[in-house]
Amino acid sequence: MEALFGHPILQSLLAGILSWISVSLGASAIFLRREFSRLAMDCMLGAAGGMMLGAAFLGLLQPAAEMASHMGRWHFIPIVCGLMAGAAFLMGLDHLLPHLHIRQKQQEGLSTSWRRSVLLVTAMALHHIPEGLTMGVGYGAVAAGSTLPSGVALEMSSAFMVTGTTLLQNLPEGLVVATALRAEGFSAKRSWLCGVFSGCTAPIGAILGAVASQVAGSLLPFALALALALPGCAAGNTAPQPPETPTTTETAAEAQAESTLPGLAGRLRQTSYDTAVGQTFYGMMSTYDEETLTSVYTIIATDTAANTQQKAAELETQGYYTSLAAWQDGLELYIDDWLDETGQPVTNSYQNGEITSWRYKIDPATGQMERLEVEGAPYSPQWQDDAAVYAERSVGQWIECINRLDHATGQQVDLPLPSQTQSVYDAIGQRWLIGRIISPGPMPDYTTDRDAFFAMWQNSQLEIDLYDPATRACEKLFETPCCDGEKWMYSGQRDGVPYFIHYTATEDQNYTMAVGLDKLENGTMTTVYTPQSDQWPEFESYGQDGENRWVVEYLRDSIAIYDLADGQTYTPTVDHDNYIGYPIQLLPDDRVVVTNGWYETTAATDRQPALVTIDMTAYLNGSTDYTPIEMYTSK
Repeated sequence: MEALFGHPILQSLLAGILSWISVSLGASAIFLRREFSRLAMDCMLGAAGGMMLGAAFLGLLQPAAEMASHMGRWHFIPIVCGLMAGAAFLMGLDHLLPHLHIRQKQQEGLSTSWRRSVLLVTAMALHHIPEGLTMGVGYGAVAAGSTLPSGVALEMSSAFMVTGTTLLQNLPEGLVVATALRAEGFSAKRSWLCGVFSGCTAPIGAILGAVASQVAGSLLPFALALALALPGCAAGNTAPQPPETPTTTETAAEAQAESTLPGLAGRLRQTSYDTAVGQTFYGMMSTYDEETLTSVYTIIATDTAANTQQKAAELETQGYYTSLAAWQDGLELYIDDWLDETGQPVTNSYQNGEITSWRYKIDPATGQMERLEVEGAPYSPQWQDDAAVYAERSVGQWIECINRLDHATGQQVDLPLPSQTQSVYDAIGQRWLIGRIISPGPMPDYTTDRDAFFAMWQNSQLEIDLYDPATRACEKLFETPCCDGEKWMYSGQRDGVPYFIHYTATEDQNYTMAVGLDKLENGTMTTVYTPQSDQWPEFESYGQDGENRWVVEYLRDSIAIYDLADGQTYTPTVDHDNYIGYPIQLLPDDRVVVTNGWYETTAATDRQPALVTIDMTAYLNGSTDYTPIEMYTSK
């Protein structure tokens, strides 16, 4: 039995298995917590790297130097060659085997169709090959013997040292692997199993190292130096880092691979009471009956090509309107039913109730509706493109993902977002413009521990990023402290450049006031428009064809329009007292729909703004050459 366990290959195999077990034990900590603080992870990884490098030098470099001392002045050559060979070996593995690092956008190695999660685990498994080789070379060197009087004893202690430190450093390493996968949306069990699998290469590497060192014979100094290079290179190249990847819903992340996530179809547009398709825009009017707790929602279609208005659809419901979206082939109206325990509508927003969300598919030509239930109530889409609507899904204080609901099929898909995403502003190309909080550690729950939340908030940053859910790649555009009295409210994007209304704290630090319109470009906020009013300026943005075109400042009895197309400021003619000349909608043919006073109606409320159209350039230059729109009155 002693002879059996004294065999170097068996010793190496046992060391490799113990290394595998230590990785598994470290990964099992994922069952205790979903994520760990960045500080804790950095400390554990730093300690692990220090232990591994220390063992490599003390347990491998020193014995290699003593073994090569008989070679005289050229004793350093096998050591240098071994170090270079070890580095070259790992570089070859890194270039050949397909893998993906945690924060990496593109995969490395040979082209493959493997899923992202498989590529990540592959990268982590690569790290354990050199660890196994290092241990195997140590035990193989003991069996091969040495010409030094105390060489064998020294080598055995060195092998034990390398093995022991490898086991210790694998504990935090296994945890980092599991937390990275957990952040990718995996369940705790699946993250642990993948962490366990990532360590299975250690026994294989250990056996290979033992065999190679025995075969090497006189090349033991070279072999020991080669083994020294392996953990050092692996630590700098393939060791996983604490995750900055999204925390997403497990079911969504496990249901589809990132490569299958649908992209955006056309430009993103906001959904609201007003939405446009070509020359037609749709508006919403509503009435509420307090006795029956019933609302009547009337959708009005304004055809600006014919300058006419008509009712597109009407819905009587006890639910609450959330969004209206429009396409060439129809409309979608979103309603939430809030019912109490008795099935009666909730009349107060502070009441608890069971919520059901409905999607009404509407044919504007006939007014016919089809009612479909939507999963994930309450459901309120904030945007639409040419194929779908998009709604934020929040968990606690953070936006966890964006839910995409396909207009044609009704299929819902969750698009994951990075952890601690605070805002989703827009989409530019195929990437979402988001704001997320970068903090020293995970932010405490605001609702349960406000003091701790604000304490960490003081030391956190707001980071504005362009984020691709398919690749999980984040491009940082801007960063600002959370608590320096400055904030930026998104205004819209034009030609891929985002614009923000800039606010700064008042002298008493109790309020913030708009101080300008800023353009975010090359990591810098640049002011392009300064408010004309110094008394709490108010701004509103107007889009055209999915891009921001006007930013309107509302003054006491007039307006100022900053045109992003030419960078000029205009003061069109308005009649504040009679509500004439205020912009409503920018049309694709460079006309603008503006108000022209009020008209009486029985369709919804007692009066609605009368609408007219006018050439955009003429309007900006003060013209009132309006073309009236024949308004729908239901009379």
